[in-house]
Amino acid sequence: MNMNKLKQYKYHYNYSKQYGDTDIMVTYWNKIQDYLAWELYGEFGYDTCKMVEREEILTKTINLLK
Repeated sequence: MNMNKLKQYKYHYNYSKQYGDTDIMVTYWNKIQDYLAWELYGEFGYDTCKMVEREEILTKTINLLK
């Protein structure tokens, strides 16, 4: 897993959160989920995952952004 890419996404997410820019927050939230779907399951995005996989990705995304 490329942690540099995730750190970059997390940085941009937190920066936009700090300034209240929800559009950019949602964009980076989705990028993180899509990246995790690709890394963990080889899927082409969060939307193509099964419900069980989505739950795990959601948990990992929340834990990453704490």
